[in-house]
Amino acid sequence: MELLKECLEAINGQTRTVDYVLIVNNCSTDGTKEYLSSIASESNIIYNSPTNMGGAGGFSKGIKIATERTNCDYFWIMDDDTIPSSNCLEALLSHATELNNKFGFLASNVRWKDGTPTNLPMIGSDWSIKVSSGLIELQTASFVSLLVQRQSVRSLGLPYKEFFIWDDDAEYTMRLGQINPGYMCADALVTHKSTAKGVATGIVHDVPERIKRYFYLYRNDFFIQKSYGSRAKVIRTILHDLTDAMRCLLLAKTNRIQRFRIVLKGLFAGLFFKPVREEVD
Repeated sequence: MELLKECLEAINGQTRTVDYVLIVNNCSTDGTKEYLSSIASESNIIYNSPTNMGGAGGFSKGIKIATERTNCDYFWIMDDDTIPSSNCLEALLSHATELNNKFGFLASNVRWKDGTPTNLPMIGSDWSIKVSSGLIELQTASFVSLLVQRQSVRSLGLPYKEFFIWDDDAEYTMRLGQINPGYMCADALVTHKSTAKGVATGIVHDVPERIKRYFYLYRNDFFIQKSYGSRAKVIRTILHDLTDAMRCLLLAKTNRIQRFRIVLKGLFAGLFFKPVREEVD
């Protein structure tokens, strides 16, 4: 909750004032609900979920409420452990104007607590075409700090809540990139105060308590490759996942069979996974 308070303080201290702050409380049990009730107002929109929707469900719900309860042209999406610099929103909106709103998404320049880069996005093939303007073209980006347009959400729907966790932001930014290119804005700095830097350890070496969640990683990633990749990429993904399954059996120090089964379960589920695209007005 302390990081949430720090995040809100940074949002409210922007050089370009935000019109609304919308907070999705994803069934927290640490007093967050009580704190949010104390700051609820016309401009602070609070949604307390009765169940844990996962990160994907939380972002999907938040964007849906934003379309229903505000008239904003832009939605600025972030995790509660994201601390934007004071001019971050101003920089994002400035680039939106420079691009005449011809962008799929605008991502921030994300740094970890020690100032080094984190949440590194996938760079686009034409990454350097606007680099002189401080923009780097991307294929994907994270929800750590992302600016999207209302009109894009209307055209392409919401993020897939069925993803639950993992790769919902990658899929959604790939979807947005089909309208116009997405970019990272070098001068839109944020600090991501996550517990650990970068991506997960990986199923082979991660702690036993986290094994089950990897089901979503393998399922969702295969869905993305099936939806956006070539046949060759799909085949490579299958081979990669089968290799991971074998590495679980050969290299994991604990729970080898469980890890092996989770990889195969996720891969098999990905073959038939068909999340429903929810549209908004």
